[in-house]
Amino acid sequence: MPGGTAAKIYTIEASYSGGMNFLASTGTAVLTVMPSTSPEPDDDGVDDATENGAPNDGDGDGDGVADMMQTTVTSLPSATTSEFITLETTGVGCENLGVVATDPAAMPADTAVEASFVQVQGLLSFRLECAAATVRLIYHGEESCAGVAYRKYGRTPLAPATSQWCTLPAVFGTANIGGATVATVTLELADGELGDDDVTVNGTIVDPGGPAMVVGGIPTLSQWGLMLLGLLLALAGARSLRQHG
Repeated sequence: MPGGTAAKIYTIEASYSGGMNFLASTGTAVLTVMPSTSPEPDDDGVDDATENGAPNDGDGDGDGVADMMQTTVTSLPSATTSEFITLETTGVGCENLGVVATDPAAMPADTAVEASFVQVQGLLSFRLECAAATVRLIYHGEESCAGVAYRKYGRTPLAPATSQWCTLPAVFGTANIGGATVATVTLELADGELGDDDVTVNGTIVDPGGPAMVVGGIPTLSQWGLMLLGLLLALAGARSLRQHG
C-alpha cells in the first residue's frame, strides 16, 4: 500500500488469466490497514490515538488522508473545550512541530488599548520549519468565526524584547468537513515577520495564538474623531445652558 494510506478495512480483488497448467480464476481478500504503533510518526508532538479521534474518522482537514500520516496536518482537542482543532500548513519544506493546545487562563490577560478580548477556542502553539507558510486552522464544533480577531501572544518585529498580544491579519471562512460546516482561519506567516514569535530569520516560524472575541472597550478614535466628539459635546452643553437660562 502507498505511504499515507488511511487506516481502515479495504477489499482487494485479484484475477488470474490462466496458463502454466492453472485455470483462470478470480478472488477477493480483505486487507486491514492498522494505525502505526509509533507514538507520533509525523513528529508533530501529537500521538496517533489523539489524532485518530479527530472528526471525519481522523481526517480533520477532509483531504482523504489520515492526519496522523501527514507532517503538515495535525489535529488535537482544544485546551478549553472537547472540540478538535486541525492545523494544516502549505509551504516549501514545511512541517508541523511541537503542536500544543494551551489554555488562555495560563496566559496574561488579553487587554489592549482598543479593547479586551476573550479566546473562544483556546490557543494553539506550533513551530514550522520553513521560510513561509499558508496556515489554515479548522475549528470543529464552530460554524463561524465572524466578529472575532486572531490574537497572538509573543514578540513582534516592532517590540522584539517584550511579549504582548497583537492582532494578526487573517481570513475567516468556513469549510465542509465530513458533511459538517466548520469555521476556518487562514494566516500567511513568514520567518522573522509578524506572527513569528522568535522574530528572527532562522528558518523557523513559531506562532501561539487563536481567535478571540471583543468583550470590552471602544475603538481608539483618530484625532479628527476626537475633535468631532469634543465639538458635539460642546454643542450639547451650550444647548443645555440655553434651556436652563
